[in-house]
Amino acid sequence: MTRYQSRLVTVVIIAIVVILRSPTLLPSLYTGDEGYYGIIANDTLDGGKFYQTAVDTKPPGIYYIYVAVFKLAGKNNLLAVHVLAIFVVAATALVVRRIGARVGDDWAGAWSGIGYAVFLHAYRPGDTLPANTEIFACLFLALSAFAFLQGERKAGCGWMFLSGALVGVATLFRQPSAVNVAVMLACLVYAWLIPGTQTLGNVFRAGTSIVGGFVAPIAGLALCYHWQGNLHDAYLESA
Repeated sequence: MTRYQSRLVTVVIIAIVVILRSPTLLPSLYTGDEGYYGIIANDTLDGGKFYQTAVDTKPPGIYYIYVAVFKLAGKNNLLAVHVLAIFVVAATALVVRRIGARVGDDWAGAWSGIGYAVFLHAYRPGDTLPANTEIFACLFLALSAFAFLQGERKAGCGWMFLSGALVGVATLFRQPSAVNVAVMLACLVYAWLIPGTQTLGNVFRAGTSIVGGFVAPIAGLALCYHWQGNLHDAYLESA
């Protein structure tokens, strides 16, 4: 793929995301879930605590996104949240493109990024267009997969720790994201048992790094909630 073609693919991916998500810039596309997140974000900005003064059943990651946006752009500014979601989806599609190029070639990466941009929206608008937990979790999961591939190639525990940590962050948006830890561990075991590209020692070190990285952000947030006095409430409501 030439440099011109590569740049053209990038433009095409970003254009697809912007076109397909442009309806979210209209107030008629705001949803009930976004309203719940907004209420909790506003309550937190007024001095409340997650899972105590305002309660929903989602993990806390999405609330932090809304709190950050409302703090910067003003309370109840769902337009700003939707603009951020456009950037997040475009970034995720570009990371997926890099993963495809890493596993296959440049054209495989190009079609992977285009496919993500298109098929992310291939369902009901009320489910695919809101700035919901899946939108943000997918970015961290894509970055995790890329970090894992980098660590596998370089046998770097730092990359593996980062990969696990990114899955941990994604889990703070969507609990099922934690399954990706098992997938990465299975890939390491497969590389040891079948093609023999990894030694048992490398598998152990990489696996330990992944698990340690996964635990780090979740444990850090748990300690923060313990200090704030709302850890038990968070466990009961988001479990």
